[in-house]
Amino acid sequence: MEDRLNTSTSSAASSISGLGIREPTYNLSHYPKFALECIRYDLSDEASAALANAILSDIGYSTSSYDIIDAQKMMREKNRAGVESTNIINEFDFRCLGMDGKINKNSLVLERVDGYQRCILKPVEHITFTNESGGHRGRYIEHCDVEEKKNKGENEAHHAFNLLKKYNATDKIEAILVDNTAKNTGRLNGLHPNLERLLQRPIHLITCMLHINELPLRHLFVELDGKSKTPGKYSGPIGKAIENSVWNDEPVTFKSISVSQDFVNLNSSDKKDLSNDQKLLYAYCLAISSGEVPDDVKGKKPGPVFHARWLTTAIRVMILYTRTNNPSPELMLLTEFIVKSYTFFWFRIRQLDNFTKAPQILHEMVHILNDFPDVVKDIVVPVIKRNSFCLYSDNFLASLLFSTVREHRQKAVDVIIDCRRSPKQPGEKLRNGASFVQTVRTQALPKIDFGAATWTELISLQDNDMFEPPCSKTLSEQDLFNLIDDPIDPPNYPIHSQSVERGVALTTKVVKRAASLEKRNNLAQSTVRARQRRGSFFTKKSYTFE
Repeated sequence: MEDRLNTSTSSAASSISGLGIREPTYNLSHYPKFALECIRYDLSDEASAALANAILSDIGYSTSSYDIIDAQKMMREKNRAGVESTNIINEFDFRCLGMDGKINKNSLVLERVDGYQRCILKPVEHITFTNESGGHRGRYIEHCDVEEKKNKGENEAHHAFNLLKKYNATDKIEAILVDNTAKNTGRLNGLHPNLERLLQRPIHLITCMLHINELPLRHLFVELDGKSKTPGKYSGPIGKAIENSVWNDEPVTFKSISVSQDFVNLNSSDKKDLSNDQKLLYAYCLAISSGEVPDDVKGKKPGPVFHARWLTTAIRVMILYTRTNNPSPELMLLTEFIVKSYTFFWFRIRQLDNFTKAPQILHEMVHILNDFPDVVKDIVVPVIKRNSFCLYSDNFLASLLFSTVREHRQKAVDVIIDCRRSPKQPGEKLRNGASFVQTVRTQALPKIDFGAATWTELISLQDNDMFEPPCSKTLSEQDLFNLIDDPIDPPNYPIHSQSVERGVALTTKVVKRAASLEKRNNLAQSTVRARQRRGSFFTKKSYTFE
């Protein structure tokens, strides 16, 4: 090593030129891995070039002026890495499209100011798209800027349709994955019916079950502790208490709250995929169930209080419970709901990560309400009724069709065959302002039987209009009959939108770094590619080579 770094070594032997990597006239070498790392950590072109030259000099491979990497060279390398990273989109399945919008207050835009083109920061709404099917499930596709319009559902449907046309996927798409807001799920003006009208055919509406699991907690908290006035502040005694650093206090003797025997048992490999807050949620649920907080959990700090992150609020409530002598009835009830329902189903949803499992989970949510007083039922039942999109007839039939129980598959096949032989008429014409809009089909949330013994009895197949699942339309009648005795795997569409949320976070990051939409999308794809090429490492052993 000393000989290698000896300054007496000839420049031809120690320079990149002398290694035969390129002709010794211009620096024609490429640094794709280094460029990806620089993009991942948001290094400027100048800083990237400086670091590259320093390390090459330290190891004795840069002794000629031809070996120097300047900022322009790094800019070209980053641009090349970005273009190469976007090529993977052509391999995406596009049968299930995830999407979500967000207004980013600090988006970099190019505008004319005082007669000059300048980059300024201003609020801009962006829609982020992710691929939620096939071998690249959960991968970022791209984002787009959204102009302000009254009908957000229709506007976002057009953006989604344009994306599908761009990648020749209008004939492939079978489902969209969204959150449960009215602009997405509205019967007439929502994203889903508008996109169906543009496609001229039905597609599955998959809503995030983690969001559905969060809504009862949100409403229960407001009922028991009072409404909040600002996004990061609560008005009631519990809300004000959890804003403090309660985790620094020593736990007291508290009454244990048993968790279901079906609670997910996470091993060490499962926990690797969880964030610190998710691990803490799991740890405190087990601690309250056992009646004792372990030493390695006591001082851990949860994430900040924010109304868009009810997971951290749930953790802080459990921490407060373990630090409170003689807790109030409201704190007791809220903690019990978090342990028995919210936390249980948070991990249950992660475990059963397929959209065909949603009715089963919804039935479990309904069944567990029997453990709570009427005040909880009065709050939670209306929330479930308003968000039971997994019980739409096409979604429900898909759950039956891909069930592991033969009787369920038989029932689904019978209904689907009947739908094909007696097709429903096109959807009704509904008033939209001064005009009428022809819907592809008319779907309403079905009536739920809250006393159902099994999930297959949640809705009546006779009392609701039945529509064939879009994911089964490629199957012939013979394929359907064969499926009764020979089940197949369901489409791998997710049951929650966490990957979409990660995509939104990535969009928020890149819109601050570039004004050009193309460059922002290249930066996003390069960041994803860099993360997949090399995960986080803290020791030399954990570093992985591509």
